[in-house]
Amino acid sequence: MRDLSELNINEGGKPVCRPAPTRSMVEEFERQFELKLPPEYLALLAHANGGHPELDSFLRVGGPSADGWAVNRFYHLDVDTASTDGLWWNMRVWRPVLGIHALPIANTGGGDVFFRELPNHSVGIVP
Repeated sequence: MRDLSELNINEGGKPVCRPAPTRSMVEEFERQFELKLPPEYLALLAHANGGHPELDSFLRVGGPSADGWAVNRFYHLDVDTASTDGLWWNMRVWRPVLGIHALPIANTGGGDVFFRELPNHSVGIVP
């Protein structure tokens, strides 16, 4: 896994001060959406619970050199289930569109969503 400190995730140029989600928050989220969050994603939330990565751009493998995207903000996971920058709200909005195997993790400056596809064994479970 990539060294997450290379991303320099911040909020307004300052380190993200939002604490990592507690185990009970994670368990409640997993129960609500009947899924298991991947360990790599939990590591990202523990490193920086939301925020903007300065190392934010990437290119599509095999695509033209100008064919890339930039992450505006990673979603956070906390008790605020109504925040539009939070994982709860984005899961409720995007899951019906993207399907049960999609986990929205971030957005672009234009509002497009980045998501991670969850393996079949991680969905439809009640942990």
